[in-house]
Amino acid sequence: MAYFTDVEITDFQITNWGSQYIAIQWDLYIADGSLWNASDFRFNIYKSEGYGSPEFISLVSDLSTNYYNDSDVDRRHKSIIYYYKIGITNITAPGYEDITDPKPFETIIDPLAKEIRRQEELIFRQYIVNDVYILNKMKSGSLCPSCTRDGVIVKPNCKLCNGTGRVIGFWSKVSSYAHITPPQVTEGEAQFGYDGIRELMRINLIDAPIVQKGDIIYFINRDRAYEVVARQFTLFKGAILHQTADIVEIGEQHPVYEHLYQN
Repeated sequence: MAYFTDVEITDFQITNWGSQYIAIQWDLYIADGSLWNASDFRFNIYKSEGYGSPEFISLVSDLSTNYYNDSDVDRRHKSIIYYYKIGITNITAPGYEDITDPKPFETIIDPLAKEIRRQEELIFRQYIVNDVYILNKMKSGSLCPSCTRDGVIVKPNCKLCNGTGRVIGFWSKVSSYAHITPPQVTEGEAQFGYDGIRELMRINLIDAPIVQKGDIIYFINRDRAYEVVARQFTLFKGAILHQTADIVEIGEQHPVYEHLYQN
C-alpha cells in the first residue's frame, strides 16, 4: 500500500539511445489540498536488465530534480531491454518509500536514426557554444500562500514560488546545450508579464531533458533567463533528433534569477 496516497509519478519517460546515455525524466503529481510540498520529495532510480531478474540495483539516490542521465549502458549490444523504477521519498517522512512499477526501454532503434541522433549530439557538444541550464516547471504542488488567491497568481514576482503559483515552482536545474536561430517577432502568451507583440528567440536543444511551455532556459554565458512559450520535436523514424523551442527573455529583476544562482 502506498504511503504517499495523494502523490504519484507521472509522465515517466525514457529516451535518448544516443552516444552518451539514456535519459530518464518524470513529473510528480500532488493532489490539490495535499499537505505535501513538491520541494520536499526526493527520488531514487533503480535499474535492471530483465524484469525482476537479475534484481534491480540502485542507480542513484536522493535526487531533488525530475531528470537523470544513465551513462552505465552497454552500447555493444543492440537488443538489450533495460528496466527502470523510481522510488519516492520525503525529507519530512524518513523511512518511507513508494516505488513505481518497472518501465522498459528497448535499445532496438533504427540504425540510421541512431546514427543521425549521435551526429546531432556530437554537433551540439563540439560546435555549439551556448551552455544552458534548464528548469522544468513543477506541474503540481502546494499553492503559494503568498501570492495566490483562489488559484490565481496575484503577485508574479513572488520569491516563494518564483512567479509560478506553486511553492518553489521549478525542479533543480539540469545542464544542456542550445543553438540559437535567427530572432523573430511573434504574438502570444507568456507567463512572466509579456503581452502582445514581442521579440521571440528560437533555439534548438538536444532531445533531453524535454522542455514544455513555462519552463526556463538560462544561458550561462549571457546571464539571461528565458521562458519557453512553444516547443516541437524533429523526428526521424520515431526517434527524437532534437527539440525546437520558442523563448522570450525574462526581466533581470525576476526572482527566478535568484533561484538559479542558489540552486
